[in-house]
Amino acid sequence: GCYIVTFDMNGLKRINDRFGHARGDEAIIEFSKIIQMGFEDVGSCYRIGGDEVCVIVTAQDHITDDVIQSRINMVSEQAERTGRKTGTDFTVAGGYSKIKSDETYDIDMVYREADRMMYLNKQKMKNFFHQSEKKAEPS
Repeated sequence: GCYIVTFDMNGLKRINDRFGHARGDEAIIEFSKIIQMGFEDVGSCYRIGGDEVCVIVTAQDHITDDVIQSRINMVSEQAERTGRKTGTDFTVAGGYSKIKSDETYDIDMVYREADRMMYLNKQKMKNFFHQSEKKAEPS
């Protein structure tokens, strides 16, 4: 089947507030390029909001849930490296949903499921960073 993968950039407001909107725009372009590099051989990337990107991955024999999750992880890791390198410290959360070829589906429902998974991952990232900050604080 096909997949819908959604991504959201973490930290854009902070970048805009700290460095200005021009630098925020540059960060969005960097974010989009990272996603495109991760998925351009298997699907099409679309900017669907200020800092949100959706990827439609077409049905291919070698594409599995594990492959999609691996690519999401690769995009997230590359974004984190780029954020550190550029001093913007942006990160990326991603999620996906599968469209099974043998089922009738509501594309909006599939998108909402991918978006829900992305926001769950975003929340896990926030919880992780908050836990890390608490551990670093002196007692």
